[in-house]
Amino acid sequence: MAAVPRQDPEISPDLTIDSKKIGHKTIKRVDERLEQWLSPPIQMKRELKPEEHEEIVKAIAAGDRVKATSLYLSATEGDLTSAQNFIKTLIVEKQAAQSQQPAKEGG
Repeated sequence: MAAVPRQDPEISPDLTIDSKKIGHKTIKRVDERLEQWLSPPIQMKRELKPEEHEEIVKAIAAGDRVKATSLYLSATEGDLTSAQNFIKTLIVEKQAAQSQQPAKEGG
């Protein structure tokens, strides 16, 4: 059984935006809110201090992603997704830097 959309008896579907007295300010305000909802800012509540950043890098170098994530969350008061993305970015950067280094030849 298909759902039948219910119409407001006071609003005819034949009415245009102008006849419904919906202003451009209303439409703009809704658009702005929708855009904010669809793309929430992924920002830390505060920036990492250099020593905090170094601690996170050390934890990653030691292979301890849980500690690195915990340090990030404690330092920035951010959310888990941001922390995981930050840690992944650092790992990718580390791997890229390692792959660009010339292979050491044993002698």
